[in-house]
Formats: sequence, C-alpha cells, structure tokens
Amino acid sequence: MTAGPEQVWDPGLQPERTALAWRRIALALTGVAVVLPRLLGGVLGWWVAPPSVVVLACAFLIWREGHRRYGHTHAGLTRGSGLPTDARALLLPVFACLVVGVTALAALGW
Repeated sequence: MTAGPEQVWDPGLQPERTALAWRRIALALTGVAVVLPRLLGGVLGWWVAPPSVVVLACAFLIWREGHRRYGHTHAGLTRGSGLPTDARALLLPVFACLVVGVTALAALGW
C-alpha cells in the first residue's frame, strides 16, 4: 500500500515513536531522581532531596507534555491542520539535566 501525494506520512508510526521517546526521557529522569539520593546522600545529606524532587517533577511534566503533544500531532496530521511548532517542551529535559549537573558539581565540592 502506497501513500498518495496528499499523504506523505505514515498514519501512526511517526507520532507514536516520538511519544515513546518522550516517555523514555521521562522514565530515565525518574530513575535519576530515585538514584540521586542513594548516590549522593552521604556527601550532600538532606540537600540532595530538593534536586531529586525537581528532577522527578520535570519527569512528570515531560511525560504529560509528551502525551499532550502526541494528541496535538496526531490530530494535526489526521485533520491536516498542521503540527505543533513550539519548542518549549525541550526546555524541561535541559532544565532537569542542569539540576543534576549542578548537584553533581556540589557533590564534588565545586
């Protein structure tokens, strides 16, 4: 089955792959948020709790944003109304990585 000239995308695979990528990022950050106190708790004490909570909150927001974007993308592709063009969702993983990086630098004594 070939796509006609009016349909140049696969009707299901592209949005699902992207949604799964967002879920993998959220799952990885959840793992980091759970392991961070275990690894750095002896060095930073209770100061490791706020970064862990922030990373866990970012993971939840990334999961939610990925789910929302999937809905908008799928609807845009099926209706022909266009794709989401905002890149604000990319700031969440960047922020979470910055929090983990600053926490690691604090643990090293910088």
